[in-house]
Amino acid sequence: MTASDLKAAIAAYHPALESLFGKDMGLVFMFTESRILMATLMRLMKKGIAALPMHDGIMVPISSKKEGMEAMSQAAIEIISKVLHSTEKTVWKPEY
Repeated sequence: MTASDLKAAIAAYHPALESLFGKDMGLVFMFTESRILMATLMRLMKKGIAALPMHDGIMVPISSKKEGMEAMSQAAIEIISKVLHSTEKTVWKPEY
């Protein structure tokens, strides 16, 4: 499939997105996501909570789960004026 074919298929399936093609919206969304992530990390750092960024989320100690989720929600409100609901993802551990 060529890029043109893919673009046409996406436009056919999601016509409301067609007007956004070629406007670098992906870059805008990535920058917004990074701003939310950085604001989250700064909030946690000020509380002395260690956190690792992971693409579109954070990793915190289990004892700081509530604070981590609250920090991300508050950062989203600060940056985009909307609540983003967080979910906990289980960390895979190998069985030995």
